[in-house]
Amino acid sequence: MFGDSLRSFRASISEAVLFRVLTVLVAIDAILILGYVGAGLYSMSASDRVIPPVLDLTLDWSAGEVFSYGKWAAAAVLLARAFRQTRIPLLLALAFMFAVLLADDMLMVHERLGAVLGAALDLDERIGLMRGQDLGEILVWGVLGTAVGLALAWGFLWTERRHWGVGAAFVGMLALLVLCGGVADMAAIAAIFALDGVPKAVVVGALHVIEDGGEMILASLGCAAAAACEAASRSVAETGGPARIG
Repeated sequence: MFGDSLRSFRASISEAVLFRVLTVLVAIDAILILGYVGAGLYSMSASDRVIPPVLDLTLDWSAGEVFSYGKWAAAAVLLARAFRQTRIPLLLALAFMFAVLLADDMLMVHERLGAVLGAALDLDERIGLMRGQDLGEILVWGVLGTAVGLALAWGFLWTERRHWGVGAAFVGMLALLVLCGGVADMAAIAAIFALDGVPKAVVVGALHVIEDGGEMILASLGCAAAAACEAASRSVAETGGPARIG
């Protein structure tokens, strides 16, 4: 009986749970993003005005960043609980992915190690529109991405194909996160060196909204999806208890 229920794990994922959680999280995201945009526009009106640190999405430990830390942590815990109930290896790999995102975001791993690596490899001189630290950060991202990629590869290989759709949705979210966090971040850095005056402020500000606001919304999506998976795992477990598959 449990086997039949486990085979329908993907079908058990409740869209109601997904959208209910997502709606609440994105509503909070919207308030924080609009607060940042409003404060940014206000600060542009006079040279002595600055964005309050608590509203500045580009700063670590701002309200938006702390909210994202909570969502990364919640997603990791929820997926670990879902794995405990179902023993689907892919869920454990996804929990690891969110744990890495949390550690990198909260501890500024790629920024700190990127600076060290850039200096150690004599990448201090600017190359084109990029600083040595930027190249160091890309290398650190590569290492972290490899670790996550290997974990996901293990998860997919040891999980039955019928569950792959669940993992593919999270991998798609990760790809969009790289696009927002990586590409937009590098574009903003390039704009800082390439532009001046009002165009610089507008372009850099817009890219920061894309980068940090996009990251916040994707974190909400990942957290909501993890909540839906955890709810489905409890439903599956109630039919007969955990069992290993793969």
